[in-house]
This record gives sequence, structure tokens and C-alpha cells, in this order.
Amino acid sequence: GEVGLGVGQMSIQSLWPVMLRSATHSGRPTSPDTGDVDIRSSILSLIDLYSHWLSLPVHTILLHHMLRSVLMLSDLFALSGQYEWMLGFLLRLHEAHPSEDIATCPFIVLGMLKAAAVLKLVGGEAERVAKVVEKCLAPDAPISVQDACVRGLLYLSEDIGSQVLPLLGPALTKYLPSHLQLCSRFTEAHVMAVWSLAVSLSVHHSHHLRDPSFTSRLLDHALPLLPHPHISTRLFHSLTLGLEHLVIHFCLSPSERVRLASTAASHFVKSDQSKSLAALALLLTCMYTGEEADPLSGLADMEMVTMDTAVQAREQINSMMERLRHGPLRNVAFLVRLLPQLTVDFLSPIEALQTVVSEFVSPHQPRPQLAARVMAETFALLLQQKQEATVTEWVVLSLESFVQQEPEHKAVWSITCLLSAASTSSLFRSLFMLVVYQPQLPQHEALSLLCTAAKAFYSKQCIQQQQEPFLEKFQSSHYPLLKQVVHYCLHS
Repeated sequence: GEVGLGVGQMSIQSLWPVMLRSATHSGRPTSPDTGDVDIRSSILSLIDLYSHWLSLPVHTILLHHMLRSVLMLSDLFALSGQYEWMLGFLLRLHEAHPSEDIATCPFIVLGMLKAAAVLKLVGGEAERVAKVVEKCLAPDAPISVQDACVRGLLYLSEDIGSQVLPLLGPALTKYLPSHLQLCSRFTEAHVMAVWSLAVSLSVHHSHHLRDPSFTSRLLDHALPLLPHPHISTRLFHSLTLGLEHLVIHFCLSPSERVRLASTAASHFVKSDQSKSLAALALLLTCMYTGEEADPLSGLADMEMVTMDTAVQAREQINSMMERLRHGPLRNVAFLVRLLPQLTVDFLSPIEALQTVVSEFVSPHQPRPQLAARVMAETFALLLQQKQEATVTEWVVLSLESFVQQEPEHKAVWSITCLLSAASTSSLFRSLFMLVVYQPQLPQHEALSLLCTAAKAFYSKQCIQQQQEPFLEKFQSSHYPLLKQVVHYCLHS
């Protein structure tokens, strides 16, 4: 069995300040306020009791529960001497206690490594602990001992200047990737602990590992787990969160980041809701982090964007559009708010307009209302960037596709949405929300709204050279209602 969370809830980072305060203050306990209970005195009494028990032959069951108690109480230790006592008796116990006791040995190992992390061991003591770790990670060690060792190493990984971890580089780089697999021998909790340690080492201790291929091998072992048929949502989230940390700490090469983004995009489209959102978070992290994301997100000159990078961005945005079209409706509403910003950040204004307008006008669009909202939000962002001329020009050019839509009421509705969304007037843009969810308005109301939007766009946004082509698009339509727009614009 594995060591449960009940043996410790506090990180090493939170324990160090307690000892610093204890070293500079006397009298009142530095532990959290617990009413009338004197925590410090109670801890000292228990240490005296346990020291007495350890001087005598102790039954295995009593030893087991005593070790578990020490591990839990160690979260309340306030003096370095208490951790020194804990480390000393656990090292002696590890040497004397039979390794076949798989119920007790995990607590010995975990407690030893926790104390070592708090004390920041150096020299011979660090080497002594490192030898214990190597023995515990050996293939013939019980899996419960290996798991406890991994969890204890998580404590050590919190210390950036650890003198123990540099001694374990070869052992860790061999052990960790080989345990990133779902099989009957490893529980899911063990795999998650291994993954957490591997990510922490890659991010904070890569210089200690002295293995430039370690992160790449982690990626090779972690990515095949994502589509595994038996992977739980909890493990999926753990993997994607760890991969996000590798990305934002620049642990991956550009090619690895591209591979990861492609994998995330695939899982975003194909996975269920809970996994899809985790995959989307990973995809966005890949897109907005790294050398190639800087120019795309507006932090550098857009001319620095390479052709390959632009193609990758379009593919990733297209995968989100695919989810918008065919994903469960309750799961994709958030994309309406997300896609416009992504489109403007990662595509040129012309490409952004082409993407959202073509998505809306497509005859195969099953959710035109959602696509219309994405288009409207994209227009609004571009207008904020002083791209009025570009938006107006693109609307005039794309009108031909809109007037050809079938049936007539759909053409009237979609053009009204297009023109109101592209308006530079906040008054006429508010018309969009009135129209977008009412595609089946009575004919006279639909025509009235269309003529109002068309007249405003024609007279206030179209420059003189654009006015005639604008009207010609309506005149070329075979729908009588659309032809009436020309008369309204010229004579109203």
C-alpha cells in the first residue's frame, strides 16, 4: 500500500519560516493558535515518550503507529533539533529494521527525507541519505517503499540548493521515466507522484540531473498516457498541468512545444468535457508561451512571425472552430468569448476577418448564432485597434457570399448581423444582439432592420469608392427583399 496524505499536509517551504521564528523568539509557542493547548510542550513530551519506547524492544504494530504519529506531528515541529532527532532515529531504524516490513518501511523513508529536506543536509549526511534513496529506488525494492521515497523526494525538490539531489541524478533519470506508465504494478497515485517529481526536477533541478535528454524522455513517456483508454480525469489533469509547467518554464524545445500543442489540440476536439478543458488550457499555454508566441501575442513585431508559426496558429484556431461546430453545446459557449481574442492575437487582421466571416457564412455551419457572436467580437477587437478601414473593406468584399445564401430569410438575417456587427457606432452595434438570436423575424421587421443597418453602413463607413460596389452586391441578388435595400440606401 501507499503512504496516504494523512502523514503530512504542509510543504517544506512553510516549515522553514516556523523554525526561523522559533530561533529568534522564546516563551510563547510559535505554532498556530490552538486555544489552551500548549503545542510546544506537548510535542516535547511526545518526543520524550517515543525516545523511551525506541530504547526498548517495540512491537511492530506500535512502531508502525508511532512512525505515522511522528510524521503527522512533524508538521507542528518548531525547532531544528526536533527534526534532527527525527532524522537520527529514522536513519538508525532504517539500518536495523527488516526491509521486508512493507507496512513500516515506507514511513521510515518518507520521514527521513522530510527531515533531510527541512535540515538542508550537506556533506556526509547528504551522502548517507542519498545512499538510502538509491537503495529504495532499486527495482527489487517493494513498490510501497519506492512510492514513499518518491513522495519524500518531493520534499527535497522544494530546496533549490539541495545537496542530496545532485548525488541522485543518474538514479532519478533512470527511474522516473520508466514509472510513467499505466499498468497493474503501478497505481494511479504512484504515477501522479512520479510525474510531480519529474516535472519539479525538470523545472528546478535540471542542472543537478546532468542529463540533457531527461525532459525529452519524460515527454515521450507522458504523451502516450493522454489517450490511454483507462486514464482517469484526475491523472489526465495532473499530466496536462505538469506539461504546462514545462512549457512556461521553457523546458521544451520549439519542436517539442509544437508537438505538444498539436497533441493538446487533438485532445481538445476529441475528449469529453472535463478532459477537453484541460487540453485547451495546455494548448493556450503552448500558444502564448515561448519565443514564437511573443510576436504572435503582440509583444513583438508581427513581421517576425515565420510562415510555419502562422500555419500552426491557424491549425490550432481551426481545431477550436471545429469544437465550436460539433462539440456539446453546453461545453462550447466559452469559446465564443475565447476565439475572438485568439484570432486577433495570432492572425493578421485580414486573416482574422477571413476566418470568422467564412465560418459564419459557411452553408455547413450548424451553429450560426455562435459563429455570428465570434465574428462580432472579432470585429469589435479590430475596431479597437483602429482597423475600421480593413473591417469595412472586408465586409464589402464578403457581401457577395452573403446575398447568395439560401433561403431568403437566412440571407436577410445574416447580412443584418454582418453589417450591425461591423458598425463603428455603438448604437448600431447594439442592434446585433437584438437580431442574432431572432433569425425568424416577420418579413417586414427583418427588412426594416436590414435597411437600417445597410443605410448606416453605406452612408457612414463606406468611402465613395466602396459605395457603388456595396450597392451592386444587393442589386445582383435574386431576392426581391435584398434589392429593396438599394432603393432604401439611395432614396431614404
